[in-house]
Amino acid sequence: MESSEGSVEDEHDEQTDLAFRAGVPRCQMPFCQMLDARPLAPQDNFWYHLSTMKIVLLDDVAKLGQKLDVKDVAPGYARNFLLPQGLAELATEGTLRQLEARRTKIEADLMASASELDALVASLDGKTLTLVEKANEEGHLFAGVHEAEILSALEKEHGIKLPKSALSMKHPIKVVGETVVNVRGADKEIGLKVVIEREA
Repeated sequence: MESSEGSVEDEHDEQTDLAFRAGVPRCQMPFCQMLDARPLAPQDNFWYHLSTMKIVLLDDVAKLGQKLDVKDVAPGYARNFLLPQGLAELATEGTLRQLEARRTKIEADLMASASELDALVASLDGKTLTLVEKANEEGHLFAGVHEAEILSALEKEHGIKLPKSALSMKHPIKVVGETVVNVRGADKEIGLKVVIEREA
């Protein structure tokens, strides 16, 4: 029972702190309003006096920002859409501390992933990838070779799994012969020799 009362009081303290920093008179703060059972007129409501609210996005929101961005938004937008939909939370001191910790971890994970990708790209330097495709007598393929086919062949032939974004192809390969395909990581880029042979 005590823990329940404590959590409510903490919530009121947090809202009161937000109101005080926003310049709302103490008599109109949320905790004071709890002492009065009468319905509040819009102008007497705590949210009415805030021109903007600082929130932390919990997901990407079109035309607003990306996950973990800190934004100032209209109170109505936050109260009626972002908060109920679970797309954001109030940017309190506690949530901002948690946000910094999450950002640090994400940055570390991204750096590790980038290093791993560069290592995979570097391991392909000097290698040749061979694909056998159906083609006519002039060497024109019946179906062009796209990124997906090259990525699949890389995994089967060399045991290397790359994301589609690692390949740079302006057009699919449409003829037999040798083609150089750019493969890039975070800081490493190589030219992979791809040889297309005609299926017998």
